[in-house]
Amino acid sequence: MGIKSVSIIGLGLIGGSLAKGFKEYFPGIKISAFDLPETLDIALNQKVIDIKLFDPFDALKSDLIIIASPVDHALNIFELLVPFLNKKQIITDVCGIKEPLEKIWKEKSGNGIYIGTHPMTGKEKGGFINSDILLFQNSVFIFSDLFKNRIAVKELAKFYSVFGARIIFLSAKLHDEIVAYVSHLPQLISVALVNSVAKNKDGKEFIDFAAGGFKDMTRIASSNFNVWEPILSSNKSNIIKSLRTIEKQIQNTIKNLDSGNTKKIGNDFLKSKNSRNKIPQNFKGFLSPLHELNLLVEDKPGVLSYITTSMYKANINIKDIELIKIREGFGGTFRLLFESAWDVERAAKILKKITIRNK
Repeated sequence: MGIKSVSIIGLGLIGGSLAKGFKEYFPGIKISAFDLPETLDIALNQKVIDIKLFDPFDALKSDLIIIASPVDHALNIFELLVPFLNKKQIITDVCGIKEPLEKIWKEKSGNGIYIGTHPMTGKEKGGFINSDILLFQNSVFIFSDLFKNRIAVKELAKFYSVFGARIIFLSAKLHDEIVAYVSHLPQLISVALVNSVAKNKDGKEFIDFAAGGFKDMTRIASSNFNVWEPILSSNKSNIIKSLRTIEKQIQNTIKNLDSGNTKKIGNDFLKSKNSRNKIPQNFKGFLSPLHELNLLVEDKPGVLSYITTSMYKANINIKDIELIKIREGFGGTFRLLFESAWDVERAAKILKKITIRNK
């Protein structure tokens, strides 16, 4: 590989996870980073980075520059750095919008190559402290198709594939439209739903009665608005279009309820169910599904260790693992994801002795 040095501007959840991935899988690459001094100190002490940068322009010394800061900062830094790239340099970003960056590139670029990317993964909490080398496992990493066939694009895609990501190419325009519907719209709906339910009557808080379904739908309602504000502004037209689509759906539901036409609402339920069932549940990002095994196991010490050790001894790779729910004193359900149906079959046989019921 031709990339010998990487500079990461922004060591938050994504930037920090990328740094940890490079350090783990490509230890020969020199990693430098720009962020707040305290964040850089932590990263350096943990040996995640090799060099602290005190100015974004210092990143121009590296072969690969990754901008992993919030959208508004990313746009500013991108515009500043692009004119100074040399012919062999790669600049990339991990922003949730792509068209504004490509617009800047076409207006300002002279040398180098720009690869727009967007990892479709994350956590409820951000920051370097929550960064994770496994964050990109089984996730979809969207690449802009602007320079799809260039060697540099293939080289970066190989890096991220080693981190466990699945690379998908989209145009910037289509990317921004898709994420408006599958990411930005759900965020706004989640916020609206929580605010709609935040009521009090006769001394009773409505939200106190919210159960699992409500919590699942509103998990992202507590997201940081400072992160979302520039995204909403930058992708405004697509987001408004998606909001008007859902507005039409709600208006139709109101109309059908008011007229007593529950048959039409039932058809909506059926249509929704069929569409939802087409979404693979066993990977981040809804593409290239893995194979799933659900295990209901006893609630006792050592169960998780037994599962992982047994798979290691059998040379079966667990691609992802999740504790779905647990009933104290009885048991819990683990959801295991594997590369193939053959691995699932082998794992089920091996783990049968600790399983209350295979699902």
